Amino acid sequence: GVDNYGSGGVNRMEGGVGFRLTDRLYVGYAMSALIASIERENVVFFSSSNYVPVSYSERVKGIGYGQRLGAYYQVPPKREGGNGFSAGASLTLPTTIRADRSLTGYKTVGALVQQIDLEPDESRKTGDLRTPFEINGGFAYSFGGTLYLSAEFLHQKWGEARYSFDREHEDSFVDRSRVGLGVQYHPFRRVTREAFFHNIKYSAGVSFDDGHLLLNGDRVRTLGAHVGFGLLTRRSTSSVDIVFRAGLRGDTDNDLVREAIWGVGISLNLAELMFIRPKFQ
Repeated sequence: GVDNYGSGGVNRMEGGVGFRLTDRLYVGYAMSALIASIERENVVFFSSSNYVPVSYSERVKGIGYGQRLGAYYQVPPKREGGNGFSAGASLTLPTTIRADRSLTGYKTVGALVQQIDLEPDESRKTGDLRTPFEINGGFAYSFGGTLYLSAEFLHQKWGEARYSFDREHEDSFVDRSRVGLGVQYHPFRRVTREAFFHNIKYSAGVSFDDGHLLLNGDRVRTLGAHVGFGLLTRRSTSSVDIVFRAGLRGDTDNDLVREAIWGVGISLNLAELMFIRPKFQ
């Protein structure tokens, strides 16, 4: 039997600036550090005691620097309670992470267990992880400040991504697209908030992701849906948000696996109160 397990990935630390060009148009730029830290453990064991189990570890570490550009445009309501429109888009440029890889195991030499290097080829100890080019966009339309409709689109050029340490895995990369539709309803903006159900923000949405992997000739697609509730505080629009998610990923054709996805999330939305100057000092 074979056991494979691992942890880690690529984390992004980002900082940026934004500029208001006009009353309706905003632009932004951000730089980021992409830190790769991936660890995998593999254990091979046998039913017969005549064979000794074999274990080895793979570690990939590296860092790269990325850039993101964005723009946001809004058409505010002409009057209080009117309709409004906003749209935004961002471009994330590809980033190449120069990474180091180690492959080690343990071997009994005499009476001692020693760690040994299982990768004698020095050229395979360094390689590139190249993240895909990404374009992300969306728009929202508000009706009277109470009903909000939104749509979003994501496209990533995974066909141009690279993972030097596993060419077979790299060959399964394909371009990815994702679309989503959502709706929110804020009844507290229309009526008094004394009633319990008028103190709740409601949201729902669906999404479809055709995936970035092509396995056995089939894409690993994901279909998801969510329903959310926001419990408002008494003195502001800050809220405690609860969301329920469900979905399906993959297919059972060609010896693949279909996954059922579910989850519950909770978050605290401070409604940006710390950025608003009080009217009275």
